[in-house]
This record gives sequence, structure tokens and C-alpha cells, in this order.
Amino acid sequence: MNRAELIRQVVARFLGLFQEGVLLEGPLHRHGLRSSIQCLKLHALLEEATKQRVPPITTDMTLAEIVMRFRGEVMETATAATTANATAPHTSSARPSPPSTDGQHPSREMDPSRFSREPSSSQSPHQKWEIPPFFVGIDIEEVANLPETDHYRATPFYRDNFSSREIATALLKPSPRITFCGWFCAKEALKKALPEVTPLRLSEIEIHEAAGRPRITTIHPRINQRYQLQLSISHTEHTAVAVVHAFQVRHG
Repeated sequence: MNRAELIRQVVARFLGLFQEGVLLEGPLHRHGLRSSIQCLKLHALLEEATKQRVPPITTDMTLAEIVMRFRGEVMETATAATTANATAPHTSSARPSPPSTDGQHPSREMDPSRFSREPSSSQSPHQKWEIPPFFVGIDIEEVANLPETDHYRATPFYRDNFSSREIATALLKPSPRITFCGWFCAKEALKKALPEVTPLRLSEIEIHEAAGRPRITTIHPRINQRYQLQLSISHTEHTAVAVVHAFQVRHG
């Protein structure tokens, strides 16, 4: 069985379709791949079957594009895009009200010295805040959509999307699966807030706790230095939700 046939077989089995029904052309969301968590599950299965590590897949990709990705034909381009995004300036016209620190779980205390309270020459005398570009991402997920297991370290979904430290921390929680669901939402929310984070694997985004509060960072120093991030996570027994606020830091 060649690589293309293997990938088609894995995709068809995951989506509950006959192999012949998965066409090379046409986005996979037409075949039933409709959510980011489904993409991650399929991505883990494909990497396990092909013994390769490649950038994430999305619902609007075709089978042909996935086959090309696993052949390595777009790996260099995707990696270059990630590097370019990490160094490119990111701007926004949003000008919100002064940041609040009374959220449920801010990931980092806001540093007032990073924001100017004096109006610039182009501002009205009544404007006391010069707020840097500000971005928001939110994600919600049902706990039941995450794989159920007693061996989180050995399960591809958790092993591929969470660090060893994250898994170790989650296992100390009363309900690790709910904890993972909240963290999954947090990582997805950061991707929605910052386009340059979109190409990253979830394992390149890390959640940790400090002083009883969840904090979110990436493994890329340039991104961490560019943004000051706040994270809020909440959940019930069945659903988790996370919100990420990203303030672009002004240097100099």
C-alpha cells in the first residue's frame, strides 16, 4: 500500500466512510470533518500511521493537500510561514477601554508601565490612555469530544497536543479530562486571537499555573515578547470555555 492509499484509508475510517467515497479534491468538511478537535484527532492518527510529524491540518484542506503535506512537499513552506508570522508586525485598529484586571483568571498581571496614560500629540486632551493593539479569542468545547482513557501519556491525542509537564499537572487534578478540555480551549482561543499563532501545533502552546492562576505562553520567545497575554478558563462537568486577551507590547 502506497502512502496516498494509506492516508485515504485512515481518513475514510476516521470519518466512517468507504475509502472510495473520499475524493482527492474537495474540502474534507464536505465529508464530515467539521471541528478543530476532529482535525487534531485525525492528525494524530495520520502521524501515527505514517510515522511522520507535519504541520496541523484543517477542515478546508483536501485529501490531495494532506497527501502532499505528508510527502513533505509543503513542509518547508509551512515552516517558513510560521517563521515569517513570528517576525512580521501585527496591527489592529481596535481601541478598547483601559484593560481590566478583575477577570476570573488573568494569565499575567498587567504592567502599567507598558501603557501610556499621557495623550500623544495626535490625541485629544481628553484621551488619557494610548492602548496598544488588542486581540481576543474564545473557544468552547464539550468534554465528551476528548478521548476517554486511563493512559493519557500513551494516547496520541494527549501525547501530541500537550507537553509532559502539562500531562503531569493534569493528572493531579480531580478530573484530568475536564482539565485537558479547558486547556485545549485555551490553546484554540490563542490561535483565534493571533493569526501568527495559527500554524503552531498545540504542543507549541503551553498552559501552566502560577499563584493558582492559569497562564498561557508559546515555546517561541519572539511571540511571547511581542504580546502580553491574559487567560480565563471556566467549565462545567460537560463543557469548557476559555478566553484569551492579547495586548501587543510596545517596546522602547
